[in-house]
Amino acid sequence: MTLGNTQQQWGVISRLQHWGMAGLLVLQWLAGEFDDVFGGSGFHVSLGIGLLLLLLVRLSWRLYAVVPDHPPAAPTWEKWVARATVWAWYTVLLALPMTGLAYRHARDRDTSFFGWFDFPRLVSPDREFAHLLEEIHEWLAWAAVVLLALHVAAALKHQLIDRDGLLRRMWSGAA
Repeated sequence: MTLGNTQQQWGVISRLQHWGMAGLLVLQWLAGEFDDVFGGSGFHVSLGIGLLLLLLVRLSWRLYAVVPDHPPAAPTWEKWVARATVWAWYTVLLALPMTGLAYRHARDRDTSFFGWFDFPRLVSPDREFAHLLEEIHEWLAWAAVVLLALHVAAALKHQLIDRDGLLRRMWSGAA
């Protein structure tokens, strides 16, 4: 079991980041859809800030660490789609919390990170801009759902059709 990635497998750090963020993103979506169950929007906002910070750590690791090779039999187009999807994920997951924070600031609301500190204001209060930011934030959330569906479908294709061990590499690190 290796902490870092190799050309053949994902290391423990990458796998923990992947599955940990996956779980937190599901929780984040639930907190946004059912904020009354979570005591209001504060939990959703705080978790969003936390996910932004975790994403910055994950992105730094992604830029630093070796990225395992695609399965040898994967066609070129599939490799290109996989790379494009990864960077689409990073783009959406960076844009979501930024638009959420800007939306709250445009609504003249503070954004506390679990009561520990307030996130600095990104924009001045402006109701029309707040409405636009809210729409963008919601569309980005749906884009994340589409990317998730594509990601799961690709993982299932690799597991059930290609049988190339790709899912096992991300689950257990086995090459």
